[in-house]
Amino acid sequence: MIVEVEGYRSHNINLYRAIGNAVTFYGETLLGKRMANNVDVFVKLTKDLKKKEKAYGFCHITDDSL
Repeated sequence: MIVEVEGYRSHNINLYRAIGNAVTFYGETLLGKRMANNVDVFVKLTKDLKKKEKAYGFCHITDDSL
C-alpha cells in the first residue's frame, strides 16, 4: 500500500506518521493484506473543512484499472 499525505500540517512528522499508520492498519483490516497491497491512498488535509464544506472528509476513486 502506498500512502501519500499532503496539505495542511502535512509537514508535521508525527501527524504524517499517525495518518500513514492509521491508513495502513484500517486498509489491511478492512480489505485484507493482499488486497491492501494493490491500493494507493492519497490523503489531502484541508484546514477548516468542517466549516467550509460541512463534512469531515470525502472519498473519491481516481482509477479502477488493473
